Amino acid sequence: MIDLGAGRMTDGYLFARDLGASAYIAVEFCFTPMLVRNLSELSSQERSIPCAVIYDSIEQVLPAIPKRSVSFICAGIDDTFAGFGAVQASISQHLPSALHPQGAFFLYTPVKDSFILPGLRTVESQLTSMSVWAY
Repeated sequence: MIDLGAGRMTDGYLFARDLGASAYIAVEFCFTPMLVRNLSELSSQERSIPCAVIYDSIEQVLPAIPKRSVSFICAGIDDTFAGFGAVQASISQHLPSALHPQGAFFLYTPVKDSFILPGLRTVESQLTSMSVWAY
């Protein structure tokens, strides 16, 4: 799973693990040191899949992902994020081609219409306290 804008907490890692992902890759530019520290503090029982943190922007990383190579991509960013316009454009342009044909994009945000992703259908779920939009 690739977690775009992973933030400082380990929620994305635990979500990837529970989803059955074989690895977790966090893309985080602002909170990288805190995320690395929090991931390293997970217990050995919680840490069951390999993980990596990429200290770079979503706009740089997403276009470099090989086409149709990722089964799960998630993001928790919305229009409250300062650089949202550029991130939204990059995700809308590059995510559909990076996602495996049988893959899923999970958007955990209260702003449903934050992303326009042509060709991907939306399924709403209340898995957490916040809506999860699966594409």
